[in-house]
Formats: sequence, C-alpha cells, structure tokens
Amino acid sequence: MSKPAAAIAELDVLRALIEAQLQRITEQESALSERDQRIATQQRQIKNRDRTVQHLNHEVARLKRLQFGAKTEAGSAL
Repeated sequence: MSKPAAAIAELDVLRALIEAQLQRITEQESALSERDQRIATQQRQIKNRDRTVQHLNHEVARLKRLQFGAKTEAGSAL
C-alpha cells in the first residue's frame, strides 16, 4: 500500500473512532441528564415528605396539648 493510501486508510479508522467516541459521549450525556432529572424529582419528593412530617409533628403536638392540657386543668380544679 502506498503512503497516501495508508494515510487515507488511517484517517478513515480515526474518523470511525471519533464517531464512536462522539456517540458514546452523547449517550453518557443523555444518561446524566436522566439521572439529574431523577435526582431533582427525588429532592422534591424529600422536601414534600419533610413538610408533611413537620406538619404532622405540629399536629401531634397540638393534639397532645389539647388532650393533656384538659386533664391538667380538670385535675387542678379539684
């Protein structure tokens, strides 16, 4: 094979490698984007659950005050 033909063949191989790498990069970027979206969704879910837990803790505290506050007032009246 002559030098120009060998150089052309080598360029074709390099182009194929570059295309394969570009495809791999594109797939990885897509996977990262999907992962980032899942993370954002999970963070929103965690915040919502934290708000729900906080709300329920306040509600439990309020109900305890109602329950035990009434008993304390009734006991002190005797």
